[in-house]
Parts: sequence; C-alpha cells; structure tokens
Amino acid sequence: MSPRPGPDPRCRLSVDDCIWFLRDVARQNVRSLFDNEFLAFWRGLHDRHGIKVQFNVYLEDPDTGFTLQEMPDKYSGEWRQNADWLALTFHARADKPDRPYATASYEEVARDMRAVTDEIRRFAGPELLSACTTLHWGAATADGCRALRDGGITALVGYFELVDGQPRVAYCLDGATTTWLNRHDTWYDEGLDLLFIKHDLVLNLYPLDEIVPRLDAVYARPDEREVLELMIHEQYFSPAWPGYQPDAQDKVRRAVEWVTRHEYRWAFFEDW
Repeated sequence: MSPRPGPDPRCRLSVDDCIWFLRDVARQNVRSLFDNEFLAFWRGLHDRHGIKVQFNVYLEDPDTGFTLQEMPDKYSGEWRQNADWLALTFHARADKPDRPYATASYEEVARDMRAVTDEIRRFAGPELLSACTTLHWGAATADGCRALRDGGITALVGYFELVDGQPRVAYCLDGATTTWLNRHDTWYDEGLDLLFIKHDLVLNLYPLDEIVPRLDAVYARPDEREVLELMIHEQYFSPAWPGYQPDAQDKVRRAVEWVTRHEYRWAFFEDW
C-alpha cells in the first residue's frame, strides 16, 4: 500500500486564462450561472466529488471586444451562494501579449490587478476573491511580485522549471531556488513575503492516458505529494478554439477521481 501523502493531504484546482465563460454568461443573459455549460460542468464535479475550483481571470477579450465591465451584477447572489467552492481571481489584462509582466513595473501590475479585482468585487462580491493566483505566464519582476503582494496576493503558483538553464514560469526566482522548488510543494520568500507553490500537473499538457501515471509519480515523491496543485486552461474546452481538446472534460474527471480515491481534501489556499 502506498504511504499517505502527508499529515494534511489537500488539493487545489484552478483554471487559467478565463474570460470566455464570463463573456457567454453576460451576452447570453442566462437565467442562472449554471445554465452556462462550462460552469455546469464544474458544478457537476462539485456535486459528485466536492471539488473547489478557482478561475484566474482576464480583464478583457480583445477579439470580441468583451470586458468585465459588461458582466452584470444580477448574479452576485448566486456567486455568493457558491463561494464555498467557487473563486475568481486576477490573472492578467488579456491573453496577449505573451509574458505580459516579465519586465512590467510595479505600477503596471498594480493597475491591471486593481482593474480585474474591482470588477470581480462589483459583479460577484469580495467573498469570491482569493489571495492565491497564477500570473499569466508566471513571469514577473520582483517589483511586480511586490505589487501583487500589496494588492492582497500572498501566494503565487507556477511551473518552477529550468529550460535551457533559465527559470520558466518561476516569477522572479533564481535558478537555484527554482530547481529546489521543482521538487518540493512550496517555498516562502521572506523578502517578498510571498509563498510560491508548484503546479503538480497542468492537465492540458498531456494525453488522457498519462494523467493517472503522472499523478502516481507525484504521489510517490514524499516532498511533493502533500500539497497537490492541478490546473487546466479554459480555451481547451472550447470547440471554436484551434487547440480545442475534445477530451478536456475527461482529463479533469480522471484527475478528480484520482484525487478522490487518494483521500485528498479539496481546499482553496485560504482553507490551508
């Protein structure tokens, strides 16, 4: 029998690059949030497995002209009623350009975070906001990280890997720290007063039949198995997107079933 993952095995699940489902809710003027197919999928997993899920949100979708300012506040009661398992948090201003905050100033990061956060507060409520996020492309200067911290973020999630000797999706961390964190759950930076958390599996990166073996591999590593971080990107669920993955929902289901079998508790960062 495999060892237990640790004294408090917990799993956090997040979705990056989110804007399209909010656009559809707003423009289709649905009766309930869960008349939206994307949100209905996540509620089904919550009802069956008790999952909690966090959506990391863009301010705008330039391709369609949608911005969060279009999102009505008439669903705020429903958002609040489901705040025990749904969260909405800043990700970036928009999908492009790539690596938007890799060289951005404190002021630029603070401006975009404030714009997204203010809109979430307006249309959903402060109950939905999390102090943990994944910044788009996971690249930021130290000043950018300080802007996030000053805006209320206390934990940042990333890949923390080296590619051609350079840190990737590792914010402003150096190579040595990135290498260490790549084989551990978390690392706290005293100077920035930020906790960095490693993604264990980005579900859209791998074929369906690799999901369970990869989770098994994480489970076998004592320094990585107590805090389980799962992530997927919104666009892989959309048939209209060129990179659409028809089995995106199946990948999530398979991972969720694995988490359930291994007796992790579903937890937002705030639940830790």
